[in-house]
Amino acid sequence: MSDKVIKIVFTGGPCGGKSTAIAEVQKRFTKLGYVVLVCCEAATALGDAGMSPAEYGSTSYFQEIILRKIIQEEDLLCEALLKIPSDKPRILLCDRGVKDGEAYVGEDSFHACIKGMGLSVVELRDRRYDGVIHLVTAADGAGDYYTTANNEMRHESPELARELDRKTMHAWVGCPHLCVIDNSTNFELKLDRVMGAVSHVVGIPQPQEIERKFLVHADFSLKDMCVPYQTINIVQLYLADMSRIRLRSQYGHHICFHTRKEFLNSRKRNELERILFQEEYMRLQLDISPEHVPIVKDRSCFVSESQYFELDFFQRRNKLKLLELELLHEDQPILLPEFIPIVREVTDETEFSNVNLAKAY
Repeated sequence: MSDKVIKIVFTGGPCGGKSTAIAEVQKRFTKLGYVVLVCCEAATALGDAGMSPAEYGSTSYFQEIILRKIIQEEDLLCEALLKIPSDKPRILLCDRGVKDGEAYVGEDSFHACIKGMGLSVVELRDRRYDGVIHLVTAADGAGDYYTTANNEMRHESPELARELDRKTMHAWVGCPHLCVIDNSTNFELKLDRVMGAVSHVVGIPQPQEIERKFLVHADFSLKDMCVPYQTINIVQLYLADMSRIRLRSQYGHHICFHTRKEFLNSRKRNELERILFQEEYMRLQLDISPEHVPIVKDRSCFVSESQYFELDFFQRRNKLKLLELELLHEDQPILLPEFIPIVREVTDETEFSNVNLAKAY
């Protein structure tokens, strides 16, 4: 019997199709034999209960109430899921997650709020969820379908909806796995892309990573970035069995991962990844490969043209900079950010693989 719960956040601006997408995912994956529960949107539930920020004179305190409710309900539903017998991983679909509130109170207020609760951004953004799916508001690219009629709590103009959509997206930038579903297709195909994203997170037919990699000009600097980004420090170590452990750090907090990959070709691989407790991370460090040295890099994450990019600046590596993009399928079209000077694609050049870079220091 499986003892894993896969937690997926559905986020985005007003009228992006979250509720419909969540209902459709639950229906389809239940038919596939998965046990699926839904964690409903906390802000809407509190509003239905008669609560509003105006009563407290502070959106920050109301945000703390929302955060407590999200964490409590997610944890309770995960506990309930594990009580249900299943040979497959259970799935929890979350209608918004712990980072959404940042879009409404601002980054500084949000950080102050979670610090007061004894929490960290890294813990909330990187540890709690296996995947984040952002559905872009209909007000951005499908304006004829934007409406506030289906939610009494919703009153945003199309302009405000687009602003909240961007702020919500940027609140999640920096997380390990973010997928943006825009309005470049009709809604039926938008739902199909959501299904593909969920299948990717769940690991159907198997947990795969499809990646493209590009060499960036050595003189590029983050001061030339023209979109919001988050920078995370990464220390990556290879073990004797060629699996790897990775430490992701930001704001003085960190999270540890263990990853095992089976390469199918230069662009596609099976990938099994799990979060490590600190004690396990320290134990695995004793099994480091003697043929490899640590890779240390600063990873700047950002969204451009509804694509989630990771830009790595390698320390001690002669200004090496690589831009990476994870795809849902091999034929997915790519729009590279115009503000980043690309030298060439290096996906198929093995010298730029991380395991070989670890040998080459």
